[in-house]
Amino acid sequence: MALSVSFLRDGMHVPKKTILLIRKFTMPEDNDVERDLEGLSRTELKNKYPQEYQSWKNMKSRRRDGAVVHSSILDFGDFLRLIGQMPEPGMTLDRINPHDPEYSPDKCRWLTKAQQASNQRRTKVLTYKGQTKTITDWCREFDLKPDTVRRRFNKGGTPEWILFGTFGQQSQSPETWEHSTNAERWPWLGPKSADDWERDFRRRHEHLETRYEFFEDLFGKDLDDTRAGIANLEPLIAAYEAGKHQTLDVLEQRQGLDMTWDEIFNRFDELEDQLEVLMEVQAKFEKCRDTAGAIYHRPEPLRQK
Repeated sequence: MALSVSFLRDGMHVPKKTILLIRKFTMPEDNDVERDLEGLSRTELKNKYPQEYQSWKNMKSRRRDGAVVHSSILDFGDFLRLIGQMPEPGMTLDRINPHDPEYSPDKCRWLTKAQQASNQRRTKVLTYKGQTKTITDWCREFDLKPDTVRRRFNKGGTPEWILFGTFGQQSQSPETWEHSTNAERWPWLGPKSADDWERDFRRRHEHLETRYEFFEDLFGKDLDDTRAGIANLEPLIAAYEAGKHQTLDVLEQRQGLDMTWDEIFNRFDELEDQLEVLMEVQAKFEKCRDTAGAIYHRPEPLRQK
């Protein structure tokens, strides 16, 4: 059957069942992906398609930044079936319309790094205070003149100069730095998380303890707990996939957790997603610590000795 699937990449939303039918008739009968989806376990599928799996994980982790993932591709197997295998190694998952927050089969495509770079050159983006947005979005947020900002962008310079024509607070010395927003106090976090951490810091911090030290201590515990949770479930999942889920020791472990197998798999996926997010936050945290130093982590004591 000579059906075309080109409309899947034209921004038109298509129900999951329709996409599955189309792919069924347009994929060759000896399609390796379909065969693997039928015959491989979750772990085997992840190991055979590591780059696609990483792209899927990255896509899901962006939900904390406001992205929306369509329900049809929340499962890795469905993602691989509907989005398709990466045509060549090193490609990245790209939203056709960068202003549309949703990831769905009809709104995404695989791009080479060169194609992605070309797209980024056409769409001017700027990172300011830890947030990356298009020039158009920044102008809309701060009520700026787009032509003026684009002209400064093309000339190059600091984000403060490109947006406002000034060097901003970056030019101040650490001794005169004053944080005015929670986003500046916690530059490695999103706005909502920064508010939550600042509220917790003010309630629990000790005299002269820096925000950096406070975050490092509590965040490290969250990271350790998440890794421990994954380590506890991995043997059970491995036993299930090996067909040994009815053995006495496995049954006792599952009874101790008081969880069904579906709940165990769902909890494992949640912990993996959580670990992915935590690792991204940790990377941003380390970068801020290395580049910002004392500026971002001055003690700012809230009470006297």
